[in-house]
Amino acid sequence: MEEEGSNTGFLYVDQLAWAPGKKSWLSKSPDMLKLGAKQAGIIGKLLRGRILKGKSLSLVGPEIRLVFEPGEKAGYAMQENEVRITLDALTAAEFSRSLLPREIIFEVSSLQGIAIQIVKTNIKDNEGNVVKTIG
Repeated sequence: MEEEGSNTGFLYVDQLAWAPGKKSWLSKSPDMLKLGAKQAGIIGKLLRGRILKGKSLSLVGPEIRLVFEPGEKAGYAMQENEVRITLDALTAAEFSRSLLPREIIFEVSSLQGIAIQIVKTNIKDNEGNVVKTIG
């Protein structure tokens, strides 16, 4: 993957959400990207295989579309139901290293204004009983 990149450019993620930050006179909380622990590690590997090869990665969730794209400078832009995050090589590497299958909130130093929350993923059987928890 490091040499050839990844052919996966699109991924449906059922635990994907975006919450705009709250701004007040005295403080500002960052925008929050939420991902499921089960998908976090996979997304981290795909990011390295896509961004570092000059290709984008699209994640589609129930209510939001998230597009990671390569660029010269890290940043992001929000539209109606879509968030575009531009990653340079250094930011992509830091971001992907931080995407681990455990419950955590973190920020990427060169991607100002965004916090990433990895939430637990409950694996359920056909009857809806939780059989495994990741994170």
